[in-house]
Amino acid sequence: MRFIRKCDFTNYPILPNDCSSVQICLAQLDGEGKATENISIIDICGSVRKSGKVDRLLYESEC
Repeated sequence: MRFIRKCDFTNYPILPNDCSSVQICLAQLDGEGKATENISIIDICGSVRKSGKVDRLLYESEC
């Protein structure tokens, strides 16, 4: 079974040959700064990374 990832910022599918795509896992923190069991998974395609806009998009997103 194949699972097709989509870029969270463009909603385009991430192709298997996109070697510059990344998947980032961010842990949610509680009031004391400790990681909870909740995580956010962000898929970013290579074209967004190459454009240099990833930092701004991650900052503006509500992960």
